[in-house]
Amino acid sequence: MTEDNGLRTAHPAATVEVPAGPLGLRVDLSGPTLRFSYDAGEGWRGVPVELDATILSDEHVAHTGVVAGRDHPGFTGAFVGMWVMDMAADGFHADFDHARYEAMPAFSGSPSPDDASA
Repeated sequence: MTEDNGLRTAHPAATVEVPAGPLGLRVDLSGPTLRFSYDAGEGWRGVPVELDATILSDEHVAHTGVVAGRDHPGFTGAFVGMWVMDMAADGFHADFDHARYEAMPAFSGSPSPDDASA
């Protein structure tokens, strides 16, 4: 599910059935595109939805006032973290045993500060 300026969108293609037990979750950010994948013990499998990461910026979201009965004061930037929501209100929870953030090397076409001419 995504939310853009207070409007929520479901992505049925992103719904996957996974067995109970340990589950690996991963998100890859490449330019403006977010791609998610999971590993239930049989290797990484991609979720067949690509999402627009450009909405995760202060420039995209300004104060929108009240949308669908809720005040939306805007956005304060993108964060890295883990969060789970029991969308069906079944009383389920998630326990995390670790998290890892791994930055990929910079795009090779971008000049580094060392490459700048003086």
